[in-house]
Amino acid sequence: MDKENNLFNYDLSELADKITQLKDENRKLRSELLKNNEKYQKGLDVNKALSEIFNILISSESLDEIAKAILDQARKLTSSKHGYVSSVCPETGDLISHTLTEMMDNCNISEKKTRFPRGDNGLYNGLWGYSLNTVEAFFTNKPDTHPASKGLPDGHVPLERFLSVPVLLDGKVVGQIALGNSDRDYTDMDIYIIKRLSNYYALAIQKYNMEEELKKSETRYRNIIAQADGVAYQRDWIKNCFVFIDDGIEKITGYSPKEMTTDLFDSLIIEEKLYTKRNIPIRSDMSRKISGENATVYYADYILQKRDGQKIWITDYSIQNRNTNGELIGTLGMLQDITKRVEAEEEVGLLAKLLDYAPASIVVHDFNGNFLYANQKTFEIHDYTKDEFMAKNLHEIDLPESEKLINERMRIIEKNGEASFRVWHYKKDGSIIPMDIYVKMVEWKNQKAIMSIGTDVSDKLQAENALRESEERYRRIVETTREGIWVMNQKFETTFVNQAMADMLGYNIDEILGKIVTDFMFEEDLDEHSKQMENRKQGKDGYYERRFRRKDGNACWTIVSAKPLMLETGEFGGSFGMFTDITERKYAEELLHEKEHEFRTLVENVPGAVYRCEINKPYMMLYMSDGIQEISGRPPSEFISGITRFVDIIHFEDAQKINKIINECVSKKFPYEIEYRIYRPDGSIKWVSDHGRAIYNDNGEPKYLDGVIIDIDAQKQADEIKARLQ
Repeated sequence: MDKENNLFNYDLSELADKITQLKDENRKLRSELLKNNEKYQKGLDVNKALSEIFNILISSESLDEIAKAILDQARKLTSSKHGYVSSVCPETGDLISHTLTEMMDNCNISEKKTRFPRGDNGLYNGLWGYSLNTVEAFFTNKPDTHPASKGLPDGHVPLERFLSVPVLLDGKVVGQIALGNSDRDYTDMDIYIIKRLSNYYALAIQKYNMEEELKKSETRYRNIIAQADGVAYQRDWIKNCFVFIDDGIEKITGYSPKEMTTDLFDSLIIEEKLYTKRNIPIRSDMSRKISGENATVYYADYILQKRDGQKIWITDYSIQNRNTNGELIGTLGMLQDITKRVEAEEEVGLLAKLLDYAPASIVVHDFNGNFLYANQKTFEIHDYTKDEFMAKNLHEIDLPESEKLINERMRIIEKNGEASFRVWHYKKDGSIIPMDIYVKMVEWKNQKAIMSIGTDVSDKLQAENALRESEERYRRIVETTREGIWVMNQKFETTFVNQAMADMLGYNIDEILGKIVTDFMFEEDLDEHSKQMENRKQGKDGYYERRFRRKDGNACWTIVSAKPLMLETGEFGGSFGMFTDITERKYAEELLHEKEHEFRTLVENVPGAVYRCEINKPYMMLYMSDGIQEISGRPPSEFISGITRFVDIIHFEDAQKINKIINECVSKKFPYEIEYRIYRPDGSIKWVSDHGRAIYNDNGEPKYLDGVIIDIDAQKQADEIKARLQ
């Protein structure tokens, strides 16, 4: 047995290497098997999805329903959260989305179609249009880096991954399947799957377009039928057949004269209108001679269902021949399509209802003021019933101030054809309503008349009065406020300033209007001012300090609260600012800074450390000069921030004594002088002398402790040496 086939001939190292090699080969085989299983399962899933889509394609006539099914399967097969399926409108080239997942805050999957038009260059915009323009499927797992990316509209969910496949029919783009935000990266396999789905969707679009074209053809055919004249016929009731029927029957019913039988015709009649009149005796002598003494007239309107399923109205006017027993033996008549007439009557009725539902008063009256028509709103506004109002005359409901103008206004209307007025009418209870009226001359039952459309403006007048009062209050506020108000246009030219602003600068208002704001500024402040104005252009508010040059050359310091004025188009229209004069405060601050500088200079030259602390234990430091660094070995910031409390570095034997002395001196309003020891960070101990006193408020209550700490360690050491020598 050779070495290769005998494991016992390997040393341990070779055996380990062989086992590792076998494990790697086993792992690779398992990985390939898993991939093959995944491909096989994916293939099963795709075939199942195509089978379901095929069943829907056969059974459904709705392109939206098919598109939704394709989107559901596409999202499932690619693990995508979002997507849409769309078709290209043959007439406009617009992309029509039939399904759209919730990619916008207010947009869920729905039957509502969304249009994405092509640009002026004939191309579709952005990432979604890339595959339609190139006629190539693609995917990107970093959409924001793709050359076609144009960003996302407001409210759109973040787009993390994107895949798009154009739907092709005979090489022409007829639709699109787009997907986004898979929970994994898209791959070429996803493109292959969606292309297979797109083939089915192309068939659905083809089917849909053919059906739409057929519907258009049927519509054109029905329009021809609608324009046809009546159809003459003769019916034998004994033999139950048509003796004669005009070729026009095919235009009305869709059936040719050869196909049309009496049984078929009767089966097409769905119902008769309730006002149908039958068996009216013939009054014409000639008709009686032709049809017999027992003949009667038959008149009815039918709803008839045509061959194509369309329901139409026809009228049947005929002479019915009867025997001596009164039995019907024959009919000679005329059928006529009256669908348009019925629809027109229904439209007139609908318009009448709409006029009654209108929110404005609509009235028609003659030139004498007699009412010919009024809608329901008119009765409601005036609190009359219909009969009460129609019995009135325009002169009766107009106030005297309006009534005396009626004749003159009638002449204006007759001359110009239309006019607008404000009138005041009496209501039934005698109260008065103001109305804005638009009037126009019209034809009413073959005579000239006047139609008026009126709106009750009571609320409007109240609002206008309230607005005037508000404007007056605003004007008083603007004129009396101590704050300056400054309004500028988009060129930063002054369009308004109030008196307070003019007084701040020492000018008259007229001297400021039309000027640019920088005309009143110091040159060294212009760069900062330009930055602020850029913020206004970007729609940002501002709150900052600004210095102006008064007419006398002195500085005027202000606090500015500024807001941009934006046009309805979203463009910058100017700026509005309110200004508070802080000149005196600025001077006071400068004086304070000088005093503080003097104080710090004095403190820094004082030997030791100056401090201010809280009145009560643990005496937290509010201020401590830099001298404490040399004394304690710690910076003053360590005590002020509370990282280290000063009381914590005092020698424990001295702490109680210090607290007692301070309390007694504060209560008696005496200064204190205390010697005690402190610990330094290196563990050494230093003697200090603390000279201080309490600071009291106006009520005599202690608020702070102010003092100075002096290093007396050298002195203490000298005293100890001296004592030992003695």
